Amino acid sequence: FYGVTQAGGLTEALNLARRDRPDLVVIGSDLSDAPGLALCRRLKAEPATRSIPVVAMVAEASPRARVAALRAGADAVLTQPIDTDVLLARLRNLRRRHALTEELEICEGAMLELAEPEMRRPLFFERERLRNWALTLARWIAQVSAIVSLRTTHSLASIR
Repeated sequence: FYGVTQAGGLTEALNLARRDRPDLVVIGSDLSDAPGLALCRRLKAEPATRSIPVVAMVAEASPRARVAALRAGADAVLTQPIDTDVLLARLRNLRRRHALTEELEICEGAMLELAEPEMRRPLFFERERLRNWALTLARWIAQVSAIVSLRTTHSLASIR
């Protein structure tokens, strides 16, 4: 069903995340050598791991504990004891979102690759082509913005 790798401490977890690029990371309240939220902060701070979804499992059901996990960068917060159905639904949702985000990043890279030769051409003689290119790019940006907006709206709804 899911391949699971466990880490005993902060350094080991960071190294595994950098090396294996997991589909998502589930963090308990504490590691052997650091608080769980420290791992979350570090994962979200590094360019190589920042897009990996993180689920923080907190022992306390208080809004303060949930907000602390979200501020640390968690994409989802679950309170213990964990409801298995909720956990599996959240994992599926985050994996889908992660796959979509990666696809958007690939599209963005392709768009930039296509735009680079266009940006090197003399603009004076190609105004119409440049206008068409700008309109196409604007449509792509609008689509990406709509998707990001949906993601944000969903994240806010899941907090409530």
